[in-house]
Formats: sequence, structure tokens, C-alpha cells
Amino acid sequence: MEPNQEPSALKIIAMGQVMVNIPVIAIILITIIVLSYIGLPTLFTYPIASLMGWFLWSRLLDLWKKWAFSLNVSRDRLFKLGKFGFINFYKYRIFDEDEK
Repeated sequence: MEPNQEPSALKIIAMGQVMVNIPVIAIILITIIVLSYIGLPTLFTYPIASLMGWFLWSRLLDLWKKWAFSLNVSRDRLFKLGKFGFINFYKYRIFDEDEK
């Protein structure tokens, strides 16, 4: 890839899957397994796992955004590819001007 050239759509989506979706799914499944193993009722297991996944998703999404912005990917393109790749559905998460 030449300098100042944006990465391909496939690379942006693949990195989103690797950086965001796969770790979130893994944490949700591991949390469900561990909490079920220690005997916590399903009524509590799934909400706790979902909350942990949601928290992790918000943090990892910020890392994915920073990675993409460091490669000069536009916010519009990142939002469209994030929706297409099931990484992000919220426009405000990409267009938030208060970068952390």
C-alpha cells in the first residue's frame, strides 16, 4: 500500500471483525460459561454477559476508529463499512468529535 492511500474495504472490515466482534463474542461466551459453571441462574448470567460484551464493544470500537483514522479513512466511509461489517450501527459513535 502506498503512503496516504486508504486501505481497502475488505481490510477495514476484516480489522473490525478481528479487533471488535471476535473479542466481544468470545468474552460473552466465556462469561456465560464461567457464570453457568459457578451456578449463577440464567436470569442473571445472560444480562451480565451482555453488559460485559457491550462495555468491551464500546472500548474496542474506539481502538478500531483510531486505527482507521490513522490510515486516513474518512468518517463517512468508516461508518458505511462498519454497518456493512456488523461492527457499528450508530452514526454518533463514528462522528463523535470528542475523541478520547
